[in-house]
Amino acid sequence: MLLFEGGGEGEEEGGNARPVGMALYFFTYSTWKAAPGIYLEDLFVREESRGKGYGKALLQKLAQLVCSYSYLISSFWSSGKEVGSR
Repeated sequence: MLLFEGGGEGEEEGGNARPVGMALYFFTYSTWKAAPGIYLEDLFVREESRGKGYGKALLQKLAQLVCSYSYLISSFWSSGKEVGSR
């Protein structure tokens, strides 16, 4: 996930906007906890852009992904059958 000056993300912001930060993450699923999650491997904000809220914005966007991913997994697994039913 890239974050550009002004807080935008993605290629649509590409024009003249300069990337100021990035988060490298992977979707995971814990078989131990039976719950989806996200593994954050790296979070980076350019030194000259630090202290302006870009790191917080990246973490907030990541939190939104966690919430939507959890919902999607819950929807995917709830097929109407109870676990162990035949």
